[in-house]
Amino acid sequence: MMFGAGPDTPSVHGEFVVADASGGYTTVMTQTGAVTALSAPSITVRSADGYVESYAMPAGSPSAPFAVGDQVIIRATRDGQTPTITSIATPQPAPGQR
Repeated sequence: MMFGAGPDTPSVHGEFVVADASGGYTTVMTQTGAVTALSAPSITVRSADGYVESYAMPAGSPSAPFAVGDQVIIRATRDGQTPTITSIATPQPAPGQR
């Protein structure tokens, strides 16, 4: 029996905790949505369900190759109030939607 979305259903946004290498725990966030604001230190994304989050770009990272309105998938870690991006990419079409 499966509860919730199946493995072929992309998530919209979520947050979970994982063990880290130092014996502690790290909060990991994911979000898929449209870029609504973009500046050197941060990016803001809005998901299809209306959830909005702003993320810090890692120090020393190159400027993002994204623009306002682009669809993105973000993975970030939260340490304090503002999550910091660990990866950002363009979503790939689901199977059968190519």
